[in-house]
Amino acid sequence: MLMCFNTSDRSPMYNQIINWWLRNSTYNIVIIDSGNFPFARDIYENSRTRIKQFDQTEQGFSGKESSTILEINSLKQAVDIIREYEFVIKLTCKYKLPELQNTLDSTVITPRIDFIFQSKSHKSWQYTELFIIRTTKFTEMVSNLAGVSGLHMEQRMDLWKQENTHHLILPLLRNTATYHRGDNLLLTHL
Repeated sequence: MLMCFNTSDRSPMYNQIINWWLRNSTYNIVIIDSGNFPFARDIYENSRTRIKQFDQTEQGFSGKESSTILEINSLKQAVDIIREYEFVIKLTCKYKLPELQNTLDSTVITPRIDFIFQSKSHKSWQYTELFIIRTTKFTEMVSNLAGVSGLHMEQRMDLWKQENTHHLILPLLRNTATYHRGDNLLLTHL
């Protein structure tokens, strides 16, 4: 599940990242876009893509809310579109992780495991560019994240991780894309 806020200036990046995943993985690609700007036609026509586009401003958001509030709203939008999958991989749509599929294919996931978190974390912050979740736990996780106030998304996710001890941590994964985060950092690994 690639999460994005598609706009005219971001669209070339998103089109490139989505097409990279279509070429370099066998996964179906669910795209959650809160900007509601059109993607390239080939993305809509690909049988492996499922797209949920909405305009966050039409849902009462001004765009001035914290990124945490907007990200949680986007996660809520994904609930219905992901039900058919056992697990969903949530990834911010600016990363190319060539080793992700092989890493997951070789990971033994027991029935007790509901979450797999990215390697990057810091003290009480669990970064959220990438996580994998059993879809039966997805709504519970989103409700839990929404129910905590006054904390950044990464802090909320860290609390969720601490409460759900049956999880795995991915090894550090190389990112080959060269797009910067909103804080201008370029993450070479997740």
